[in-house]
Amino acid sequence: DVLGSRGLGDVYKRQVLLGALANKYSTAEQNKRIIKVDNDLKVIATAMLQYEQDSLTASLPSTVDELLEGLPASDSYDGQAHEYISLKSRGDEADKLVDPWGNDYVIDVNSRTVSCTPKDIFKQDLPTVKLEF
Repeated sequence: DVLGSRGLGDVYKRQVLLGALANKYSTAEQNKRIIKVDNDLKVIATAMLQYEQDSLTASLPSTVDELLEGLPASDSYDGQAHEYISLKSRGDEADKLVDPWGNDYVIDVNSRTVSCTPKDIFKQDLPTVKLEF
């Protein structure tokens, strides 16, 4: 044996350690994404309820983009325009509210739900998450 050389056991241990670190990183990233989905769904559901409360009409926005446009003064009880989700105040850099995988959140006005289909670390669909409003 040469002094300082690494045996196969050391290489294997290093590979296991790197694999464990990569798995921890993937799990941490996935957890951050799931927390973001949970927060976003709550924000959207709350905004839908506020929109409904302020609106003169019975129609609700059918997309998050429509919700982001807010309620015009002509359609509100108090005659003032309303903004329900401010992306800048949320710290979002984009001009659109999308899930962590880049897909739109889905608003279903008939079932009164907002939903998202998360992906696993291999980008495969997980069960859809829905929140009623």
